[in-house]
Parts: sequence; structure tokens; C-alpha cells
Amino acid sequence: MNVYVVLLPSILLTDLAAPLDALRYARRFGAELEVRLISPSAQVESLFGLRLSGMEALPEQLQTGDLVVLPGAMDEHLAYRGAAGVALSDWLRERFDPQVHQALCICSGVFLLAQAGLLEQVKCTTHHELTDELRQWSPSADVLENRAFVDDGAILSSAGLPPPLASILSWFARRSGPGSARKLARPP
Repeated sequence: MNVYVVLLPSILLTDLAAPLDALRYARRFGAELEVRLISPSAQVESLFGLRLSGMEALPEQLQTGDLVVLPGAMDEHLAYRGAAGVALSDWLRERFDPQVHQALCICSGVFLLAQAGLLEQVKCTTHHELTDELRQWSPSADVLENRAFVDDGAILSSAGLPPPLASILSWFARRSGPGSARKLARPP
């Protein structure tokens, strides 16, 4: 199974590192995951100016069961309304099918699904300071407040850190069973 972790401008490094670390442990405990860093841009600059490169281009297609991880960004308008964010939203709209794929949105990463029109009637959350704005971006989404994370089947969303770890544990438990998730939650 492929796990595609998306990198966009002004990415929050904790929103990138936390899920990558959890996925590392998931692989250690037997999950057969091919983790791939992808971006519509050859290079992105994180919130504090760290330049990241070497990402793969957005794949032409997603396979059944693939997971797309959408980390948050500090400047949502730069990350999501800019050229890279628009390209990614278009890619999601064309290739992501909630019937056969899953998305894990960390904090403001859920705005990418909103922009792609993929949150209609979906229960979701985001950082508490962004819930009203998310409702504006996706009026038909069921934006829940005061939630660490929300699991609506194909789309898992979290409010910030440490909820991404809880979201990944929830996803991993659904995929590999609660016993494996408990092992993942208690790394050596």
C-alpha cells in the first residue's frame, strides 16, 4: 500500500514529522507501507525557511487502499490558494475517490479537500481557530469543533498535534487490528 505524504509551501514541520514517525513505527510493527513524499513543486519552503526538495511528482493514479496524508501549513492562503495548492486540489479532485482511497488531514491540511470539493457531507475538524473559515470553504461539510480528530471513514481529520498521532493510530487499528495499534502506541 502506498502512503503519499504531500508537501506544500509553509508546511508545518511538526505536521510532517509526526505522521512520518508514526508511519515508521507502523512499518516496524508489520504494516506493509510504501511511504512516498510528493509535491506539485520541485522544492518547497517550510514555515521557517527550511527548503525541502527531492519529492516525487504527484502520481498519475492512486491504487485501491492508498492513503494521502495532507499536513497543515501556517499560511493557508499561500499553501492552498497558491499555484501548488491549486494544482494539488485539482489532482485530488481528479484522482482521489473516497470509495477506494483514504485521506489523513492534519490541522489545516483539510482545506485542500475542501478546495477540491471532497468534503460534501463529510464530518471533519481542523484547528479551533480555523473552523469558521473551513465552513466558508466547504459549507456542506459537517465541521465539528472541540474534537482532537474525526474519523469519517475515508477521511480522517485532526485539529493539530498530538491528534495526528491519534488519527494514525485509528487508521492503523482499522487496517491492522487494535492489538497492532496498541503496540504502535507503545513503541520501545
